Amino acid sequence: LPKGTAGQVLQMNSGATAPEYATAEGGTHIKIATLDHGGSGTNAANVTFSNCFTSTYDIYKVYFANIASSSNNYELAIGLLNASNTQISNNYSAGAYGYIPTTTGTGGNGGFSQLNDTRIRMLANNLDNVETEPSNLELTIYNPYASSHTTVWYNYSCRSSNNHYYNIAGASVNRNTTSVRSLKFYQNGGGEFSQYKATIYGVKR
Repeated sequence: LPKGTAGQVLQMNSGATAPEYATAEGGTHIKIATLDHGGSGTNAANVTFSNCFTSTYDIYKVYFANIASSSNNYELAIGLLNASNTQISNNYSAGAYGYIPTTTGTGGNGGFSQLNDTRIRMLANNLDNVETEPSNLELTIYNPYASSHTTVWYNYSCRSSNNHYYNIAGASVNRNTTSVRSLKFYQNGGGEFSQYKATIYGVKR
């Protein structure tokens, strides 16, 4: 057997009849796609991972970081898209949060729920446009491709336009059994992103 190339490993072929070289997979998280934007002077209306969900993985991790809006008027939202690129409705979300002021004032805490929405909501507060104080979001998505209810867990650090930092922990369940194929981030009402860094991983079991 000749030598392979850098980064390859030796494995048996699918018929178990001979050895072959293949690209090594690193760790349990396999990067599917990365989408970054910032510093170009233009804004983005949405951030979409197209056809990112397949039968290969049951669990996905998503990091949507360094988020800033071009204005102070809109709330961050998540859309689950079907094979026709149509947003799937019937999302039920709930979460708990605490908040602190960006400069002076007092903090507090609370909770919220949102029933039967076309989008996944994490907090009704609007994003801020201060690029040096970005918001950050981490998602864990379970069984999006399968014909079952898709569950999304999230941790959201929001720099709100009301001059508070919010830390939100919550979850959303989509009560449809439609197979989810794509994931979309946008600002409800029409706002645009001035910057972001987004990465999605499939989790090996």
